Amino acid sequence: FFCAGLAFLPTGELVLLGGSSEHKEMLLLDADTKELRSLPGMSFSRFYPTLVPLADGTIAVGSGNGVVKPFELRNPATGGWTTLPDSVRNVTYGYAALHLLPGGEIFNTAAGNFTPPDGHAGILRIKDNTGSWEESDQFVVPTRGQASVILRVDDSGAKPTAEIMAFGGSGAG
Repeated sequence: FFCAGLAFLPTGELVLLGGSSEHKEMLLLDADTKELRSLPGMSFSRFYPTLVPLADGTIAVGSGNGVVKPFELRNPATGGWTTLPDSVRNVTYGYAALHLLPGGEIFNTAAGNFTPPDGHAGILRIKDNTGSWEESDQFVVPTRGQASVILRVDDSGAKPTAEIMAFGGSGAG
């Protein structure tokens, strides 16, 4: 699975998804048994996808090299995939800087790997198998091609706060 997206589930299993421009497949690695299982894949092939595991075990998948397609959700109970209407967004060309927020939203810092010139920060709100983007001027991170981005959230107080840390990348000063 060359250039696949990787993520750990709450169960400790590792998901491998996509990779190359033709792959839609999903593999699941059980760390205890060392078994690799093939599971039903996504609707769209994605090269360099980004996976965001949600609190309930759902996997949100977006991005991919040159992919401007809707996000998809994998239901952990049924194993089925749902395409999110209105979630199309040019978040990045590969391995987008997507982060899960405490309220369940997905935040795109627009500072990740190969971010396109028209990339911009935003929040994807998912409700009833639909998704909608809200632009965010609250977090402005300069485009930094091939940067690593970390979102640190402190939700211990009455109002959560967040810090974005971007490391390296082209154009980094």
